[in-house]
Amino acid sequence: LPASSTGEVILGQCVAQEAGVLAQRTEGFEEALKNLLPKAKVRKFTSEVEPQANTEAWTTMLAAQPHPILATGTCDQDGTSLATLKKTKGYDMVVGAMELPPATQAGLKEGSVTAVMGTNWWLQGYTAARMLTEAARGAELPEGFVSTGFKLFTPEDVAEVEERSKDPANFYKADVEELFSNGMPSAVPIEEAWK
Repeated sequence: LPASSTGEVILGQCVAQEAGVLAQRTEGFEEALKNLLPKAKVRKFTSEVEPQANTEAWTTMLAAQPHPILATGTCDQDGTSLATLKKTKGYDMVVGAMELPPATQAGLKEGSVTAVMGTNWWLQGYTAARMLTEAARGAELPEGFVSTGFKLFTPEDVAEVEERSKDPANFYKADVEELFSNGMPSAVPIEEAWK
């Protein structure tokens, strides 16, 4: 979308809150939209946590605002609802999503979802288990925050999405090698986490 785009951007918050991870995610969305789409109007709403309620909330919002230029949400179920509704109702909007549940993966593959930011859940679990095991064997744990990162997926990356789902150990092999290349992973002070 060009910076001159006008129209509405719909931002679903599955949990409307003032603090915490989802509030920070919402703040990040708003800041990026303010800078990248300054003429667009951002409309936030509570899209609900429970999947059926989430789909119903998006159905109601899109019925009331049927021509957004972009729609996204803070939780994985938002992507599922948006991918499904775009396909079944024929909405013409850019859709972004967080996480890769099956319906969002299908939307990415079909091209109805433009981009998905995926948390490296497998890599988080592997890193924590390996660090604890190494510490139990006498290695010193690093002090601070160890980042396992995120991955941005687009329709061009569908093969990677499928590999990540089918064989995460192979998909993350290079990441594991990089994290543990010098023994324990490097850490940053907790105050710098997620920067």
